[in-house]
Amino acid sequence: MKKYLESIGVKFNNNILGITLKKFLSHSKQKRYEESFKTFIDENSHDNTILLIPQITATEQHDDDRIVSEKVYNKLFSKKNVFLIKDEMNAFSLKGIYENLNYLIGTRMHSCIFSLTALVPTLAIEYEYKTSGMMRDLGLSEWVIKMEDVEPEILNNRFQKLKLEYSLYVDKLKQIMPKYSADYDKPAKIILEDLTRS
Repeated sequence: MKKYLESIGVKFNNNILGITLKKFLSHSKQKRYEESFKTFIDENSHDNTILLIPQITATEQHDDDRIVSEKVYNKLFSKKNVFLIKDEMNAFSLKGIYENLNYLIGTRMHSCIFSLTALVPTLAIEYEYKTSGMMRDLGLSEWVIKMEDVEPEILNNRFQKLKLEYSLYVDKLKQIMPKYSADYDKPAKIILEDLTRS
């Protein structure tokens, strides 16, 4: 998927930060969540390339991440180095995108799983308990923020910590991912097959 990213203008001379967003909270809390990400992106896009990635594009079920991503994107002060992915992607294509990231801030749990299995340091935004449960099982509880607690300062602080501890995080992922070897992506393949069937 590197060629796809290059085709939409992504250059790989900066760190690549992926972000997945979701509509989930009540109106006022959702607005604060979106505004927080808008501010965070404006403050970090000058020295990072940022991808707004739609994990779910189920328009018939009214669950399309492109809608909230576009709302945030349209409010940005500067769109330089920020890329809004609008194409519908199957699970395999999404996995390929996550494999090209240096970091992920993911509200969608499966985006976190895809990134972690690709050894991408991940900050998970929890909207349901299953996200914190998964991160706890992996020994990564410190890298979770509740969706309703998202604020620009918190995102900035955790992202700076993520960058500082990049090597430690990757080393930890190598240790905790099941049977890490040349076929480290077996867990992701199981998830991909499950998503494809559904």
